[in-house]
Amino acid sequence: MASGADVELAEERREATALFADISDFTTLCARSDAEEVQAMLGRFYAAMESVVARHGGQVLNRMGDAVMAVFGAPVAHGNDPERAVRTSIEMHEKASGMADCEGRPLRLHIGIARGEVVVTRMGSGGQSKCSVTGEIVNLAARLQVQAKPGDTLISEGLYRSVSTLVDAEDCGEHSLKGFPVPITAWRVLSLRSVLISHSSFVGRQTELEQISGVLERARLVGSGAVVLIRGRAGIGKSRLMAEVRQRARSSGFAVPYGQVFDFGASRRRAAVPATLASLLAVSLSDDETTLRAALKSAVDREMVLKEDALFIAALLELDLPKGDKALLESMTGNARSERSDEALARTFERAAGRNPVLITIEDIHWAPVSLLRQLIAIAQTAARSPIVLAMTSRSEGRPSNDAWCKSLRSCPSLQIELGPLSYEESCMLARDRSSQGNDVLQQCAKRAEGNPLFLEHLLRASRGNDMKAVPPTVQSLVLEQMDRLTSGQRMALQAASVIGRHFLSADLRAITGDATDHSQALLQSELIRADGGELEFTHALVHETIYGTMLNSRKRSLHRQVALRIGDADPVLRAEHLDRAGDPDAAYAYLLAARDGMQHFHPEAAVALAQRGAALARDPSVSCELALLHGELLRESGRLPDSLAVGRSALDLAATDEQRCRALLEIAAGYRVTGDIEEALNALAHAGSLAEALSLDLERSKIHYLRGGIYFARGDVPACAMEHRHALSFARRAGSPECEVRALSGLGDAQLEQGHLIESLQSFERCVGLCEARQWIAMEIPNRCMVGYCLQYSARLDEAVKEVQRAVVDARRTGLVPAQVFAFSSVATILVDAGRFDEAEPVCLEGLSLARQVGARRFESTFLLALAEVHLRAGSREDAARQIHAALQIAQDTGLGYAGAAIFAMLARAAPNAQARAEALSRGAALLTQPCLAQSVLRFHIHAMEATIECAEWDDVLHHARALEAFMQAEPLPWASLLVRRARLVADAARGIDVIKTRARLHRLRDDVLAAGLGSALLEINAALGRISDKPADDRLAQ
Repeated sequence: MASGADVELAEERREATALFADISDFTTLCARSDAEEVQAMLGRFYAAMESVVARHGGQVLNRMGDAVMAVFGAPVAHGNDPERAVRTSIEMHEKASGMADCEGRPLRLHIGIARGEVVVTRMGSGGQSKCSVTGEIVNLAARLQVQAKPGDTLISEGLYRSVSTLVDAEDCGEHSLKGFPVPITAWRVLSLRSVLISHSSFVGRQTELEQISGVLERARLVGSGAVVLIRGRAGIGKSRLMAEVRQRARSSGFAVPYGQVFDFGASRRRAAVPATLASLLAVSLSDDETTLRAALKSAVDREMVLKEDALFIAALLELDLPKGDKALLESMTGNARSERSDEALARTFERAAGRNPVLITIEDIHWAPVSLLRQLIAIAQTAARSPIVLAMTSRSEGRPSNDAWCKSLRSCPSLQIELGPLSYEESCMLARDRSSQGNDVLQQCAKRAEGNPLFLEHLLRASRGNDMKAVPPTVQSLVLEQMDRLTSGQRMALQAASVIGRHFLSADLRAITGDATDHSQALLQSELIRADGGELEFTHALVHETIYGTMLNSRKRSLHRQVALRIGDADPVLRAEHLDRAGDPDAAYAYLLAARDGMQHFHPEAAVALAQRGAALARDPSVSCELALLHGELLRESGRLPDSLAVGRSALDLAATDEQRCRALLEIAAGYRVTGDIEEALNALAHAGSLAEALSLDLERSKIHYLRGGIYFARGDVPACAMEHRHALSFARRAGSPECEVRALSGLGDAQLEQGHLIESLQSFERCVGLCEARQWIAMEIPNRCMVGYCLQYSARLDEAVKEVQRAVVDARRTGLVPAQVFAFSSVATILVDAGRFDEAEPVCLEGLSLARQVGARRFESTFLLALAEVHLRAGSREDAARQIHAALQIAQDTGLGYAGAAIFAMLARAAPNAQARAEALSRGAALLTQPCLAQSVLRFHIHAMEATIECAEWDDVLHHARALEAFMQAEPLPWASLLVRRARLVADAARGIDVIKTRARLHRLRDDVLAAGLGSALLEINAALGRISDKPADDRLAQ
């Protein structure tokens, strides 16, 4: 009897499991150690063991010297108490091995566990309840503990029957134990193992089959599909039901593309989406590249695949892409590529369904990566409006953990089926279908299978040897039994195959084992593997898992390393995964290479996951830094600037060399530049510059000068900006980097334009565009094409300017580059407003404003707000305009007034409610002109000031600003601004009645010049002036 309290409350009979754990060689240890040291060691031992017991839901009832007694199932049962006790014993051994005895050696335990009926007495006081248990199993557990050797756990026969599906155990034979009249059979626990299940022939499931058939029939007749999700425990029959559904669908005229998700060991080409697409195109992924390309071309010719989608379908099929297509994909952000790819995928299935209804089946989505879940949602949303049925299987215990995915799936028309076990009668029918053995054997197998088809299938196979007692009650045991019938060489080959993955080649198997014998035929005859085209595959994922689990970790690691060597550079992702499982220190670097490969093959989400896994494994700070830099680049491409900054800071902390520190600081500075944190950006660049100078890093020095030039530009310090970009250009050419040369020329073009050197600026930008076009650098071409548009605008060629920047918008949309889209939209908005095309400008402003806020590009947010304000001013919505101008002013005050502050105050004057507010706004804007600011801000200040004073008929002020603008452009007048100066003077002359005939003629000539320039925003006041001084109303012709 074991006791835990003093006050008796109640007694009852119940099933329980008792455990005794004892320190091995404790007596000898005590004889050699100080008593205080022993007592301290025991304190640590008891605390650790009691923590383990409590974590598994047991209760420690007693301490006896160096022993601990615990009970499971009393006073509270959990339904799996025998399993909890065994798991506790395993963890006790692990904990003990991590604890030192008094002499510094790891502790070793010997443990005994028994299960059976006990009488439980509950006792308690002070509000706490404990219990004591009495019964044969308490004594039996204690005797088994004595029999166990150091490091071993012995369990009783009754307990073994309860947990035999969960553990590998060794029969230790019969033992004569004190107090027991007959010998007791004991089992030594070797390890935990998994329960494995599989599917077999189709029997039953008629209700489920009719439900799915109804979904198929509705899709066929009504043209509206749905999502079907079949869930159930492993081996319960999901795949077999799905096979029957495919057969029915095929006979009803459905196209039936099929894919499967693998947890490990599958190349990208064997992934679910490529396999499903290949099936839809009536080819196999094992076909050569020529066959696959021909199938895709045929699909495009038949318009099943749209021409604009062919690139993305080719990428999904993992085909080698032409240089131009690859360049286009490279110029896109990860998010944009994913979105376009998903759209192309869904659209292809939708168009296929326009010819014949489509049943898409994807199995084992519990292993699906995030990218596949996203693709499945795109297909599911298409199914709602097309004759498409998307049918998937998933384990009940392994559903996709992505909550957003589950929520999205519920928003689609769907049918969810939870498969339970077959009835006993159905199991007997299945057994008779699968075997010709006698009814007694079949019924025994059906009973023991408990409705699980995979259990039954393996039981029937094992029963052919007429050794029913040798068949364990779990699929794992059945698989192991089949495996044990193989020779040693065959078993080792099968284990090695499980390391390669679900699919494998005989040649690979021989290479990694070093065994020249081809064991393929013997393994095929074992029914553990089967032929799949030119490959071999395990008959079930769970068979694969079981065989993999039979090996020692040391052998697994060795074989994984061999497989990684065999793969080499052919598949960087698989190589990294195998090195990971090998515990190889090079695994982190392999994940870095794999992530880079993912970027090159347009798999950004996979690349992020690979980089994150590599970061989790990395022990070398240099590798950790490279992974962080790569992760930051991926985030930056997707427009996630705050996250990119955070990762950049992490890379700086991880940097192992000054070169890495320099690159990390560059990443940080680039992020701060876009978010408008100018001082932080300059500080980061200063540190990066010192490092680059000391190491003579020409490439990094070019990037540093380029970024700094951009910041000076934003501050309005144009001379400093021009100097920085000249330095950037020099270092770019020294480093031999055309990319950095383009960036430097672009920045220099900005500075030249600000300095009024219009021709030089246009030449710089056109040179940039030419370099980009020659190398298909679409992403870099976009902003430079926008700047060509600005140069054309200042040259008074606004129609050409609009076409140029609209082309940039098209390219930006194609690539999905959010920062490029923001810049392109801001360019279009600005030029359209000047062209007087306000209806076109407003939607561009709204879309661009949303994108700018999305990525935190505050300077561009201000640009869009000002363009919208112009639209509202022209529409007479002065209050709306004022709100937008004030919002833009707040951003300018946060990010620096040198960029556009003066111009914003002049716009504020146009929206002012009275003369005093107007005068104050113009005064504050004029004050900013005495400080460093961009030329465009000076230009826009005087232009808006002219507008504000024209509207209020303050003609002296109109002429003052016209003279000031003309003086500012004295070195190289801008045709665009010169037209506005002419307009201001002639409108003032017309209002004052000065030389009416000449003024009228000059206004007509000006009007023609404005129309030729496409400067539609200037026409309103010209027409009004002509109307005031003409005998008849002016021609209402507007710039189109």
